[in-house]
Amino acid sequence: MRKTYLALMVFLVVSAFVASSTVEAYTPSQDQFSPSKFNIPDTIGDFRVIAVLNEDNFLCLMPGEKRLVLQAVEPSAEGVINSIQKVQVEQVLEGNNLSEYSSWGWDIIGPGITRGEYISQLQQSYRLFRKEGCLKLGGLAPTSSKPDGAEIKVFPPHQGFAVVQDTDAGKFADVNAQSVYLVAPAVGTRQEQNSGLLNNVMTDSGDYFLQDGFAFWKDSAGQVIWTDTSVGLYAQPFNIAYKVGNPYWMTITYSFGTWWQCAEDVTNLSTYVCHAEPNGTGTHLKLDVNTSIFAENWNPNKNWFQGFSPLMQAYGAAIYINGIGQSWSSQDTWTEDACFRLYPPRSVISGSLVNGGTVNFVTAQIPLYCR
Repeated sequence: MRKTYLALMVFLVVSAFVASSTVEAYTPSQDQFSPSKFNIPDTIGDFRVIAVLNEDNFLCLMPGEKRLVLQAVEPSAEGVINSIQKVQVEQVLEGNNLSEYSSWGWDIIGPGITRGEYISQLQQSYRLFRKEGCLKLGGLAPTSSKPDGAEIKVFPPHQGFAVVQDTDAGKFADVNAQSVYLVAPAVGTRQEQNSGLLNNVMTDSGDYFLQDGFAFWKDSAGQVIWTDTSVGLYAQPFNIAYKVGNPYWMTITYSFGTWWQCAEDVTNLSTYVCHAEPNGTGTHLKLDVNTSIFAENWNPNKNWFQGFSPLMQAYGAAIYINGIGQSWSSQDTWTEDACFRLYPPRSVISGSLVNGGTVNFVTAQIPLYCR
């Protein structure tokens, strides 16, 4: 499904969720995520239950959300996408009187992650969310395309974007997935808000929007995240380690009745995490500006990029036709912002994702948030 690469190249502001005083006063411990606390067995079907998340033990979830974290034996994220069926998991949950968890989706982690490692990442995410609030990401106003090579000016306030659009999404039938490799940059110390480097898909029914990639927080933290329409575009952590310089394979895939968002550190494929989103609409990619790879910037200060890697890099983008991956054959690039200053795409985006190539976003030139 995924191409083998012979070389690896190295709408809205941050806001705090209104949480109960119990949550805010609570520092999570490993036991608080234990399935036994929720009267759930340690294994269900072929899965080991690693953790149970809800509003009492975690932050930035949707009201009433209950999410299971399950461990699979598949050695890679690709194996999960190609073998685990939505109906199979739902039947297993129903057989264990856990049907209430089906509507919230579930996370699948790889066999290379120990429970202790995963819980440690959960605790790091909790501390970050408690300190910084819940990060709400955004997207572009839906439309099929924008002029290639243009700088689009919009009304303030508006975040800055540097976009590489997958225009193959409108050329082929049965396009069910988009993937890309993103290299984790060093995160700077001068952000007043936040930024991100993201893989994005708009689906062909109901304009359902899905993202995965990197979020860069103002306390100099990088995080591997996913989000989508069902969670109100609030960033959800994959809870895998963010390692500067490592490439991560990011995919958004419709397979066996559900949309999957997966992140995989390619230096250790078995440490993947995938989220199944059962509420996503549509079954294929839509030709839309949001079916793209883009850098997104919510920082209004001109020195926001200090301490970041000079370049944010993406490479090896693929589109999937009936599950068969192939390199992009076409793309459009542009910038979008609400600033008086000019941000021509040629000064921000270099290279191309066509034919398995590499794109570099010049960090210092990514458009600002202007109001």
